[in-house]
Amino acid sequence: MATHTNHPDTHEFGLADGCPRCDQQAEDPIVGLDTRNLMAVVERISLDLVGRSNNESQAMSQIRRVMVRVERLEQLQAMVGEEDDAN
Repeated sequence: MATHTNHPDTHEFGLADGCPRCDQQAEDPIVGLDTRNLMAVVERISLDLVGRSNNESQAMSQIRRVMVRVERLEQLQAMVGEEDDAN
């Protein structure tokens, strides 16, 4: 695991560009970010804000992909439930 370089607090300023640890967290934010940072990224997505850094933008993109997949799985689950009710 990489370590953070000296940069402003990610909770207030987002993931820092040029930081090896922030790079890792941006690649897999669901696993890499703590709950507070993850909630901040999801909130920025829900408010349709842009990332405050390239790393934060990458994390947002990764999380958006997951959100789309979860939505699709929820749709499929609802369809399965409807089929079960019909039988």
